[in-house]
Amino acid sequence: MADGERVVGQFELTVTGASAWLSRVIVDPAERGRGLARPLVELALGKARTFGATEIGLKVIAGNVAATRAYRAAGFVETDAADRPDVLAMRRALD
Repeated sequence: MADGERVVGQFELTVTGASAWLSRVIVDPAERGRGLARPLVELALGKARTFGATEIGLKVIAGNVAATRAYRAAGFVETDAADRPDVLAMRRALD
């Protein structure tokens, strides 16, 4: 995600068949608090759909309140797939 010539956010997306995995969603610290996480996640969801994914998952550090809020707002729900107590696993279907 860019603001003019400057990159202000990024994500990694892996798609295998109908399943996608979102990771390393990062907003430039100088740009945080401007509501950029939501459009960045929406961009990732759109890309996953383009590649044929019908579901997408992610993991987030449990204490990362801003990220967890952004993922919930984008339709992600917690699952029981977390492999560590300090991590939340989240998933959502792609329309």
